[in-house]
Amino acid sequence: MARYSLNLAVLLALSQLSLSAAAAESSGAKSAEITGRYACSFTLNSGTDHFSYPNFLCVISHDAGKLKLEKLSGSQRIKGAVSLTAAGFDFEGEFFCPDGDCTSKAYGHFEQLKPGKFHGELQQSERPSETISVELTKKK
Repeated sequence: MARYSLNLAVLLALSQLSLSAAAAESSGAKSAEITGRYACSFTLNSGTDHFSYPNFLCVISHDAGKLKLEKLSGSQRIKGAVSLTAAGFDFEGEFFCPDGDCTSKAYGHFEQLKPGKFHGELQQSERPSETISVELTKKK
């Protein structure tokens, strides 16, 4: 009976290991799918006021084994870490202006609308009453 219990425990441990490996492979495939260049637009929302910016270049890339999102041009930018979720990804980083004057921590969630297209809502630590709507569309 002890031998049967030991074999069952080994089988359970191996199945958990197999599930973990499959999850890691799935996450890796998704990671590879979302990296690339994106057209991204911001809409700043403050109460009833909304200000939309045109598309600028954003990139989702690997940096030291981790995913990052960065808006590379324009007067208001973001950069930070990306963590994959079942529905898209979470963002944690900063919102900043290259000329200074607007740096704050930023965080939020992006939902994948279809392959290559995401919608996100960001919050800033320095401006909690404002949100930033972000549209990402992968460039071909």
